[in-house]
Amino acid sequence: MAKKLERRDKRQLAGCDSNCEAESARSGMNRRCHRINTRSRNASLARSGAARADVPRVEVVFYKEILDHRGFPHHCEVMRVCFDGAAQEAAISGAIHRFERLQRVTTWKVAADGYEVVTH
Repeated sequence: MAKKLERRDKRQLAGCDSNCEAESARSGMNRRCHRINTRSRNASLARSGAARADVPRVEVVFYKEILDHRGFPHHCEVMRVCFDGAAQEAAISGAIHRFERLQRVTTWKVAADGYEVVTH
């Protein structure tokens, strides 16, 4: 068992931080979905200027309206599209175009019942 753990401790995923992989090997948790090296990502954001606090972040959340067993409507999130540093109108239109492209529909109303805009 120790030999397996040692081998797993030395292995790295593509682009994953070695500390992340070593920690997941010790704890026994599978973190294969975490493939972003956060230090290099934060450094690239700092170089591009997107990590500044004064840049507004806009999220557009597309949802379907689902009825529960009593007939009450609930919003079920289909997709969340984030934009950093864009005006709200530009972020909404860009999110609609991205949603239509990813869902492979001609108009967003085919795949969603509505959207909400969240500003951070």
